Amino acid sequence: MGQSSSSTTEPDKEQASTDQNATLRRETAQRAPVQRPAPIICGVSESEMQKLALTDEIGTLITDNLPMSCKGSNLGFPVKWYLLYSSDINGKSFQRLVQHIVSRGPTVLIVKLKNSARVIGAFCESDWLTVAEREKAAKSAAAASARALREGQAQRRKVESKSKNTVFFGNANCFVFRVHSSNNDGVSEMGEIYKSKPSMNTNFMYLFDVHPLEDKVGIGMGGQSGYYGWFIDRWLETGTCYGSRCTTFDCPRLTPTETWQVDSVEVYAVKSDVVEQLLRDGNQLVTDVSCVNGNQDSKAAQLILELNGTHQFNRNERPDC
Repeated sequence: MGQSSSSTTEPDKEQASTDQNATLRRETAQRAPVQRPAPIICGVSESEMQKLALTDEIGTLITDNLPMSCKGSNLGFPVKWYLLYSSDINGKSFQRLVQHIVSRGPTVLIVKLKNSARVIGAFCESDWLTVAEREKAAKSAAAASARALREGQAQRRKVESKSKNTVFFGNANCFVFRVHSSNNDGVSEMGEIYKSKPSMNTNFMYLFDVHPLEDKVGIGMGGQSGYYGWFIDRWLETGTCYGSRCTTFDCPRLTPTETWQVDSVEVYAVKSDVVEQLLRDGNQLVTDVSCVNGNQDSKAAQLILELNGTHQFNRNERPDC
């Protein structure tokens, strides 16, 4: 009676090993993140493209981390971004910056440091809004809430985490980033993304175009008043990143030093429907920017602060931004 052998022959072992390796390669390929193409930049001429701090590498880094609503479902097809503002193209003016970026939907901000390779910035899913616009929105929300209570209607729950701080606004899909090391500070050349930690605080976006204290006028992200994740003053000349970490994004200081000089600022609209509208209609500037003392919304925003007892404005204050 013959004896059956349960042993595996050498060819069988080699084939099994080959199959396992092939399976592992397929699984690894499936797990590996798909790197999206760099975005196509619209709203800028070919010659002006040379002035931009945004590179293909930075664009790819950011696009890979955008929410699906801003990067589309076609992984291999580049998305379109629209340049709303560039300090090198539009001039270094806080007034122009605000005019170009408010109410433009989700945006990406790029900040290039002077005399440094470092680039920092942010993605903001919420609209940038002026002080007057935020006050108006808050009053509308309060009126709607009061009306719902009077009528016995249940309050609609917000799905997104919004800032409850009256100084900051935005939602939890914001993130900040830094690219390029400086003085061997260990920053990855591929760039580093820091997403929000709403369990810590909801201080996402900061924009004050009018404020009792001049040094509070500016734009920034995260942290708390005076200790932002990053902040740029009203002249777009000086930036700050005070403290060793920013709690909002649980990130280390994004810049080599706490204070630094701004080389350039760029802002891009990144949501497809907004970009398509901008391509059709152009970037229609918002003229009711509060830092312009001569317009009615500026006076209204200042009056709000005066009525709240927070500040009495000197009408001879420098109006430029």
